[in-house]
Formats: sequence, C-alpha cells, structure tokens
Amino acid sequence: MAEAKKRGRPAKVSRETKKKPQKTTDKMLEFAAEYIIDWNGKRAYKAVYGNNTTDEAAAVSACRLLKNPNVIAEKERLLSLRKDERIERKARVVYELEKIAFDDLETDVYRDKDGEIIGVSRKDRVKALELLGKTEAIFTDRVEQTGPIEIKVGFDAKGV
Repeated sequence: MAEAKKRGRPAKVSRETKKKPQKTTDKMLEFAAEYIIDWNGKRAYKAVYGNNTTDEAAAVSACRLLKNPNVIAEKERLLSLRKDERIERKARVVYELEKIAFDDLETDVYRDKDGEIIGVSRKDRVKALELLGKTEAIFTDRVEQTGPIEIKVGFDAKGV
C-alpha cells in the first residue's frame, strides 16, 4: 500500500468496505420462503424471479442471495416459525391420542369437542396407544451397542 501512495495511485479498497448495505426487497423475502420449502436455491430463484433465466445464472444468483444477511435472517425467522408449528402439531396429536387411548367409558364411544359421538373400537385404542408410545419414545426399536466395534475391510483382486 505504501508503494501505491508513492506512485500517485490511490490505495486499493477491499470489497468489504466498498459494499453498501443492500436493501431487503419483497422478492428477497419471498426467495427465503421458497428456499426453505425444499432447500433448492436454483428452483427458489426461478420461482420468485421468473423462469426465463438459465439454470447456471439462477444457481449463481441464488448462491449470492443465500449469502445476504437479510435473506439469512428471514430464513432463520421462518424456520423458527416452522419449528413452533411442528411443536404445536405434535402436542395436538399427543392430546388427541391420549383422549382416545385413555377413554375409560365402558362402551366404545368417543365424543369430540362439539359433543358429537364418534365410535372408537378397542382396535383403535390399541393403535392410539401404539402411536402415543412411539411419539413419547416408549417403544424403541434401536439396539444400543456397548463396547468396541471391530470392522475388517478387505479387497479381493481376483474379481477385478
């Protein structure tokens, strides 16, 4: 940099100092929403900005947008909302399964929130209990391995 000043040229400015903060547009926010659907930037870019761009241009533009701090923040905000929705949905499923599974009525009937009678068989109760057990990780099909695991890798050159 000292040599550049001696020769009368201005010192180089890094890219970080040249960049101006980019304004967040509606399309950028829409791109973030499209991206978290299937994590495909090229498809999300084409869905928001139009299908008339080439695949390569869409991929490059999507990559650029995914590095934008405003798009990253929107993506994280949407993911936290999605997580909250999943937690709420799981709680509703568990609640409904508990109502079916632990219904102590002698007859096989179930009333919904409006008071209408819905028939529930013993088979339905068993299935509800099974699903409830799976959601609460009561029934695990995993086998835990304790101790060292020995793996032997070999190569047979005869078949090549």
